[in-house]
Amino acid sequence: MANYYESTRTNYFKVKDATAFQSFIQKFGGIDLVVQEKTEHYALLFDSESSVPCFYYDEEKDDDVEIDFMHELSRHLCDDSIAVIMGAGAEKLRFINGYAYAINSKGEQVELNLAHILSLS
Repeated sequence: MANYYESTRTNYFKVKDATAFQSFIQKFGGIDLVVQEKTEHYALLFDSESSVPCFYYDEEKDDDVEIDFMHELSRHLCDDSIAVIMGAGAEKLRFINGYAYAINSKGEQVELNLAHILSLS
């Protein structure tokens, strides 16, 4: 049996409140926050085991909390900024996956998936 490994990251984008955004990202393990200090733009690097999270652990509740990461991310974006999450991965050559999501501060989202091309043939 093979393991699935994925590389996932975002572009650089602007946020409304840097402190609130950093607090949001700290809820999750496996996400590195990259800061371009001159321009105050941020990028996210996801580790190969977690990718885009759908929950975080709340220590006060001692339980996992489900979230819509894309929706929560959109709430932090500046009005003129778009976050693009791109990921690609494989389980040896048995399964290959690639996708991209773009979202703005209004929660409008576009999704592209490499597997979609199979339905076109």
